[in-house]
Amino acid sequence: MTATVKDADGNTSQPSDEAIFKVDTTVPGDSNGDGVVNEQDANGGKPVVAIPEATDADGNTINADDLKDGVQVKVTLPAGTQQGDKVYLTLTPEGKASIAIEPPYQVKAEDLNGERTVEITIPKDILPKDADSEKTLDGNFTVTAQVKDAAGNTSQPSDKASFTVDTVEISGEPVVTIPEMDNNSVNASEFATAQGVDIKVTIPEGTQAGDTLTVTVSADGKAPITITKNLTAEDLNATDGLTIHIPASKESDQANSFPVKADGSYIVVAKVSDGTTTFESTPTSLVIDTTVPGDSNGDGVADDDGKPVVTIPEATQEDGYTINAKELADGDGVQVNVTLPKGTQVGDTVTLTVKPENGDAFTVPYTVKEVDDVSGNGTPVSVTIPKQHEDKDLNGAYTVTAVVTDAAGNSSATSDKAKFTVDATVPGDTTDGVADNDGKPVVTIPEATGGVNADELSDGIKVQVTLPKGTQVGDTVTLTVKADAGTEQEVTYTVKQGDDVNGATPVEIPIAKDNLPKVQITL
Repeated sequence: MTATVKDADGNTSQPSDEAIFKVDTTVPGDSNGDGVVNEQDANGGKPVVAIPEATDADGNTINADDLKDGVQVKVTLPAGTQQGDKVYLTLTPEGKASIAIEPPYQVKAEDLNGERTVEITIPKDILPKDADSEKTLDGNFTVTAQVKDAAGNTSQPSDKASFTVDTVEISGEPVVTIPEMDNNSVNASEFATAQGVDIKVTIPEGTQAGDTLTVTVSADGKAPITITKNLTAEDLNATDGLTIHIPASKESDQANSFPVKADGSYIVVAKVSDGTTTFESTPTSLVIDTTVPGDSNGDGVADDDGKPVVTIPEATQEDGYTINAKELADGDGVQVNVTLPKGTQVGDTVTLTVKPENGDAFTVPYTVKEVDDVSGNGTPVSVTIPKQHEDKDLNGAYTVTAVVTDAAGNSSATSDKAKFTVDATVPGDTTDGVADNDGKPVVTIPEATGGVNADELSDGIKVQVTLPKGTQVGDTVTLTVKADAGTEQEVTYTVKQGDDVNGATPVEIPIAKDNLPKVQITL
């Protein structure tokens, strides 16, 4: 453009020097050419921002490895963008002031071909740093893009693209423990009390809020149970591990719950993921055993109707519930019959508790075998109480009860008491628990050295019996009086306190005259 000045008389100046200007009405983001940024294209005339290394799959996270070369931002240029236009990025850390990324990117001719995308790197050093360590701070960020030409025409700013910087790496694996598995299984009481199973997960170092914990419980023939949790700062501060509860289904099988019939073996695995890397625990075994010995009505609780039944065949009411020396010896102890209750399984333990009248109780275990009857009302198993306990022979009055316990700790109700008395002291036993000739009683009749005359017979006959070793107070001495004619008469005597039971001084047992035959007799 030039200018000249002309007066009314026609006098004209020289033309001015040329002034050059350029008209640019092309607006970045104007897709229909009306000079105004509009929303007639798919993106509303705005550039589109994406961050290839921060995707939904990894939680939009930039990890330490990604950050080494900065954060790559992909910008799709809007219609109306021309060579020489500039793309301005604005980075906004969460809770902090925005940062302009300098210098802006200048559009090249080749950028306008094909997909019309450019890649701009946000330098690592631009990100906020810790004042002391100078390390890049982790956190959440947004980034926007805007295109501006030399004439000042400007596109709309793009939508925000979000990403998270997480440079703290998880070190190690999560560790799974199941507190109720202290006896290698979860029993009926534990399962009912917790209404399922509590699984404790120790979170590895480097795990951060926002990372994901996934616990999977699987078993053959059962749908896997998966519990997923986005970890919080409170979760990470748990001093004794994080507890994940797997509930029990109530009336019908429910998703992510143990089935109604939960018994069986399971494998538990915990995984911690920061969106980029996943760390998996060692598989941990979980066994659930809610079958209770002696649960007669199927409610998971032992009851009196299902308790074991204890009998002692050799100790009956007729013999005063006594086990004698012969009975004690024939099976090396006292044989106890136990009828196993419903719900008893092979491998369960029958525990006899034997309580002496005076002294401490002791126990006798028995492991249920394949051949044993576990129907609940069948053939009892025989459990022997050894004839010695702590190197001492059984002797005296006892009671015995039985309870059935499985490996999980489920127990039946305790049986009723059965009583017995061991009396293994044999009168006249000098050596081995059997009466022998050396220990038989000695009988003398002082008045019969030369026959018993009428005067001596007037007050009966005095018989002296030297009691053998092993005789006890309360034992019975039986005198058998036999006449030559074959008739017999028995006279009994109960050993009293004060009688000599050591074989030294005989006891005197009178036989009344009226109890003697009227003939010569031998004794």
